[in-house]
Amino acid sequence: MASTVLSVDAADTSSTIAASEDVTESSATLSSLDKILASIGIKKVKSTELLSGEVFWRDQCQFLKEHGYTLRARYQPDWKPSWLGTSKQSSQCEDGETLSNRKVMDASRNDGSLVMFKCLHREDDHLEILLGKDLSGVDRQRFPENHCVPFLEVLEPPDCEYVIVVMPYLVRWDIVPFETIGEVIEFFRQIFEGLLFMHDLNIAHEDIKFNNILADAVSLFSYPPHPGLLSYHMKRDFSGSTEVLHSRTTCPIRYHLIDFGLSNCFDSKSEASQETPFGGTKNCPEVWQPDAPPCNPFLVDVFCMGNVVHGFLFDEQKSSIRGPKRGFEFMRELVDDMMNTDPLKRPSMKEVVERYEVIYNGLSEWKLRSPVVTVGERFKLRKAAVHWTKQLVRMAQAVHWKKQLVRMARGIPAIPRA
Repeated sequence: MASTVLSVDAADTSSTIAASEDVTESSATLSSLDKILASIGIKKVKSTELLSGEVFWRDQCQFLKEHGYTLRARYQPDWKPSWLGTSKQSSQCEDGETLSNRKVMDASRNDGSLVMFKCLHREDDHLEILLGKDLSGVDRQRFPENHCVPFLEVLEPPDCEYVIVVMPYLVRWDIVPFETIGEVIEFFRQIFEGLLFMHDLNIAHEDIKFNNILADAVSLFSYPPHPGLLSYHMKRDFSGSTEVLHSRTTCPIRYHLIDFGLSNCFDSKSEASQETPFGGTKNCPEVWQPDAPPCNPFLVDVFCMGNVVHGFLFDEQKSSIRGPKRGFEFMRELVDDMMNTDPLKRPSMKEVVERYEVIYNGLSEWKLRSPVVTVGERFKLRKAAVHWTKQLVRMAQAVHWKKQLVRMARGIPAIPRA
């Protein structure tokens, strides 16, 4: 894969664009492309140079090292591209991976564990920093319904207008395919209660969407996946592919709501936001309209959360994880109510959680252990046999240990001596 990196340098804009091509273009085509790009103020940057958004992290490399964190090779001050002098292309090397989000970086600790960083402006992002600290200060053992991403530490580089927030190493929630309906049920349960937890504190997230939910799912893999947007199938050090070893059923994981950059704290949940609403999704009727009037941000959150569920279960647009799923019609009424075009007819998140609990408690064991299948997908006999064999084994193991716990409680010895 040949990689082209472009830097925009116009009179009133400054941004970086990274584009990947699946084919190698001819020099004549590239020459023509260069002329077109030059005519609109876009110039190419050498693949051996850091992008403008990456320079910050290189400059903070030593500061982070002093605090026990090590960045990947690309962001070391003495970095030299590993593909130079070899037959490899930059896309085949770990240090050829650029950042998909310049504000977010990963690192390893001295003990070998991994973390994520996010740089936030001390003044412009002060509310996000404050909310993140406050929500992280809540005892999660006492309040397990807190699914806001924890701020493990907030570092303050000297002579810098940014702070660096340290968070757990999280991955996309869809990175591992859901195996059973029960696994999907647990995903929805956690993100519903997480948003309710925020609403109970009179905090509206105001940017609930597909990519503002992450999973603490590294434990499912043979090796931590690379954080790159298109490289998550590779090991973090690019030494090979990472494999999924466990399912969510055998190795339960937690999901987190992230990005409080648009969040606000209000005096009550009935208060209307006086700021221009955003909402995280373009199909929320009271948000994306010309001269949008003040609206209730908590009900916008409900719509946007419903949109996440709808996108995963009922969206007919095919993609890597989308496309309608079989067997989830029991969610249709709740999701439709959450996305009601009249905000006043939507349930509150408290009502959503209560109704959802009634729904999943009414599902049978067989329903919960049924496979997640996309409409139109052929679920072959062999695949079905493997799936149900796994489920039967797990059910048998659960029955076995339930019996053993009862016997232990009754004082029945493990060695049945006559």
